[in-house]
Amino acid sequence: MECAIACVGPARKPWIHACSHVTVRKLVGNSGTSSSRQQHQGSRNPPTQNLGIQTAQLTYAITKAPGLLTMEAVIADVFNRTQAPSDMCGNGIRQGSEQCDDGNLVDGDGCSKLCQVEGGYACELKLLDDVGDQCYQCQDSDCTVFFFGNSHCLKTTKSNSTQEGHVAPLHIRRISGFCSCAENHCMDIEGAMCRPEKDGWVANVETNVCECGLGYCLMPLAEQVISSPSKYHCQKMKSTMIRNKTTSMCMCAKGTPAVESDDPAEASPEKHPACKVYPSTPVWKMPHQGPIYPEFSCMADPYKKGNNTDVCTNCTASACRMERFGVSGGKTNLNLIQPKQFYCVGATEMEALKMTRKNATDATNGKCECSATECLAPYRDTMKCVPIEGSHPYGGVKLTDGKCGCVAQADTCIMPNSPGGFNSETEGFLCLKLKEGIEKTHYGQHYYRGRNGHCKCLPTHCRADPTPSSVGNFRCIDVATKGAYQLDKEVVAAIQAGTSDVEDVPCQCADGACMLPGDTRETSRCVQCPSAPGECVTRCSAAVPGVDVMSCIKYCSTKHVHLAPGFAVSYGDLFHKTNYDARVVRCFVAKTITCETAPEGKVCTSKVTARAIYDCPGQYSKRTSRKLIDGTETYGFKSVCSSQNYQCQTEKCNSRANPAVCLRGTVLT
Repeated sequence: MECAIACVGPARKPWIHACSHVTVRKLVGNSGTSSSRQQHQGSRNPPTQNLGIQTAQLTYAITKAPGLLTMEAVIADVFNRTQAPSDMCGNGIRQGSEQCDDGNLVDGDGCSKLCQVEGGYACELKLLDDVGDQCYQCQDSDCTVFFFGNSHCLKTTKSNSTQEGHVAPLHIRRISGFCSCAENHCMDIEGAMCRPEKDGWVANVETNVCECGLGYCLMPLAEQVISSPSKYHCQKMKSTMIRNKTTSMCMCAKGTPAVESDDPAEASPEKHPACKVYPSTPVWKMPHQGPIYPEFSCMADPYKKGNNTDVCTNCTASACRMERFGVSGGKTNLNLIQPKQFYCVGATEMEALKMTRKNATDATNGKCECSATECLAPYRDTMKCVPIEGSHPYGGVKLTDGKCGCVAQADTCIMPNSPGGFNSETEGFLCLKLKEGIEKTHYGQHYYRGRNGHCKCLPTHCRADPTPSSVGNFRCIDVATKGAYQLDKEVVAAIQAGTSDVEDVPCQCADGACMLPGDTRETSRCVQCPSAPGECVTRCSAAVPGVDVMSCIKYCSTKHVHLAPGFAVSYGDLFHKTNYDARVVRCFVAKTITCETAPEGKVCTSKVTARAIYDCPGQYSKRTSRKLIDGTETYGFKSVCSSQNYQCQTEKCNSRANPAVCLRGTVLT
């Protein structure tokens, strides 16, 4: 999703005039040959200015592999580098393997003569007419760390709550100025993130990188996405799951033949090999994404391992097979082998649940079925047998496929859903209970029963696309409490004119709302634009299998303070802030990053758009915060006019503020 807003900011604000744009195109991959360097150097466009719009474009390559770079690797790379600087280093253009380029070959200013970031500093990419990268010194409590090829000052005060309720720091600052993990923490396998030594994780004695301890094995996650806390977790071993001695990865236990002996210590029965199934218990639950599962679980009898595969393909003859409709095909390598996952219900459980094996004489089709007085109702990621009568909101009728219908009552509605999970192509339905006595349930506060029995949005709600946490194939949003949304005006007008008979009205973004990427490639999410200085909202598009394009959008409201000594003020009086003349520039900034997989790596385009809302005189106040939430310094100054006092802004402020001010020192790095 490419940001289509030419000049961003809340709509219908007449005092917003000036805009400024900066576009930075990043090539993340293994480039760095002489030909590519010449191409990068030649692609630099000089800044231009026309009618208050300034544009600068820069193309460069990061030769490091995409992802988080480990602190240890960065330190080794910096302190083991002995070669002379290249001809490109010092020209102010970050190219090739350069971590920075501030336009000189001087050590001690944050960017060394080898164009490598120095410990205790962070360097931002050059903007507009800068000579080179802008390097700044981290605070004493901060340390230098690298994320996706860019240096940052990381606060060592960021902490992690321990099991005892105490607060422990995640990172510490080394003498070199670079970050290292704190005591009893280790470096995550994927890079620059420290995690506490718990939940099976321990630190390698030599490298301090996290590894799984005794009794645990390394398990990949089924869905490895950017927002996941890690790509692996430590799985506790059991009789069906063992640890590979070479790689420490989890694997299913192998079968062993029976051993006949008169020695009880040596005699043992035959053990069938365990096989892989899709797990039913998640490791984490991520916001806007849902549960994250391990890649597989290992099961033994009554599951049967397939030939020439380590995946479970059927159940034993004494068990019945219950399909897992809640597991969508194609999510993992496991599902590519066995698309239709299932549970095996053993003989004891079948008797307790009053189930029988369908086609008991057919060893290849032993599905579970309910008795004549029961039907199948959704249960977790599968189904279970419930009585046809008395299982409200399910029941009333048994469908031809053995599933329960929904009772035909005013307090029940049919919600279409995707049993395979969000964004899957599976089709199913749920029966929602709208009332509990005379009180509305949670569903009743959003839905009502439509003409054909399906769930519809209440008149005070609009119909929107689902999220991973939605119960069905759509959701209903209360436009009164969610100010970023409104009812579609055209549909409302058609209903009032009698030309439309739709039972619920679609959503659209309200005037002045900001659009963020939605949970699918075709939808957007509406949010209230940030208004308080230092406040930001951001979101990335969801990872979709088979789609190589991903985008992130960030909106920020901020302000910049510029100080100048007052007229006829002596040097000694400059220690008092009241003797300075200050200008406060309110800004609204948006940044869009779109990355696409290419043969040379990932091609990322970064576009920054800024609006200067106003430029007002500043006044010093002891009660004003010295620093905004985003880290911007205010020095204790605030605007003489509030953001809502338009008359004051008209009389005292400059509405034609320079938007370039908003791009310098912007928090959108």
